Amino acid sequence: MKKYLILIIAVISLVSCDKTETRPVYTAEKWENPEWENPEIFQINREEPTASFYKYTNENEALGNESWENSPLYQSLNGVWKFYYADSVQARPTEFYKENFDVKQWDTLTVPSNWELKGHGVPIYTNRTYMFPPNPPFIPHNLNSNGSYKRDFEVSENWDGKDVYLHFAGVSGAMYVWLNGEMVGYNEGSKTPVEFKITDLVKSGKNSLAVQVLRWSDASYMEDQDFWRLSGIERDVYLYASNKVTLRDFRVTSDLENNFQDGVFKVDLKVDNNTSKAAEQVVKIQLLDGDKEIYTDSKSVALKVGRNELSFGKIIPNVKTWNAESPNLYTLLLTVNGESTAIKVGFRNIEIKNNQFLVNGMPILLKGANLHDHSETEGHVISEALTMKDLEVMKQNNLNAIRCSHYPKNPHFYRLCDKYGFMLLMKQILKRTVWGQPTKV
Repeated sequence: MKKYLILIIAVISLVSCDKTETRPVYTAEKWENPEWENPEIFQINREEPTASFYKYTNENEALGNESWENSPLYQSLNGVWKFYYADSVQARPTEFYKENFDVKQWDTLTVPSNWELKGHGVPIYTNRTYMFPPNPPFIPHNLNSNGSYKRDFEVSENWDGKDVYLHFAGVSGAMYVWLNGEMVGYNEGSKTPVEFKITDLVKSGKNSLAVQVLRWSDASYMEDQDFWRLSGIERDVYLYASNKVTLRDFRVTSDLENNFQDGVFKVDLKVDNNTSKAAEQVVKIQLLDGDKEIYTDSKSVALKVGRNELSFGKIIPNVKTWNAESPNLYTLLLTVNGESTAIKVGFRNIEIKNNQFLVNGMPILLKGANLHDHSETEGHVISEALTMKDLEVMKQNNLNAIRCSHYPKNPHFYRLCDKYGFMLLMKQILKRTVWGQPTKV
């Protein structure tokens, strides 16, 4: 009996030891001259911004998909990450980006999310009052909560020989990124996407990605809108691969002329040649009305090393116009070096004459609403389904316009507004409130 009692006590002791394992505590040295207190530094190693578009390996797949999720050239990094919340700069981990750093006792957090809605820190609503004593560009280090994220991933063998990019669609706060123990870059700008080229850092097999997000930065003095202040990786994160010769960016002009009957169509493309020598490639463009081809053209282009620019243009007679009541859209299909992308294009003309707002020459009364990104359960993480519900309610109430309060939206928002007929007042996340005196920039 005594032997069994000793055994039971030993088992209980082991269980108790397991339960007493605690969350690690870190103490960081004073952070001297951080980037997030230097107005001259708002990014490090960030790629130039581009239009939102997604590449597929053939034209049919590009035509059949509106987003990135189904393309073999993309890999989602959404999901469960290891996460450590610190309520001050001094309490953050400083070496967690190293590959052998132990994060077993860290919490987990789903990405995308706002950490305040997952039990870390406090969500704050404010308009004209800063959440810290204003002293631009400085932030009190003892009040600057932060989150450290870490996860592993592997990339497809089919990506060998391609350039690889890391894309964050939106991170609320100042962000540092490391891959496999090496610094990738830094970014401020909580509602705009950011990309880093990681071709030289990514490897076959397991890769270790680390991100640290500071809730406040010098950018917080400008990102001072009247809304809930929430933090973290709040939009999609993914990798994507591109051929060495690839379409990097493009701009579409789709205006009207001849009494608003004919479409003025132009596409300006930027094609990058990231090889070591000049290359000859065919660039193909198609404009489709459903399955009907309206315009097609192709050019065989001698591409120098680096950035190359070219244009296509055409007057489209008797074009179907876009407006809020009849949001007619065409499909633009672009193909470069085995990669295809498709987007929707609408032809419309907007002008103001004699203080009258005109769409395609017709006077229009704007009936709109302000729209914040907000879910009562998920904070600033806005799904396409929730966006669709908002637009349905607006249409049921005869709204035709939306003010994007006060920042850029998710890419799916613009696609749905094009489809269902909403005119948008675009906003950049720039507004400063200094000691109670608001000034819009």
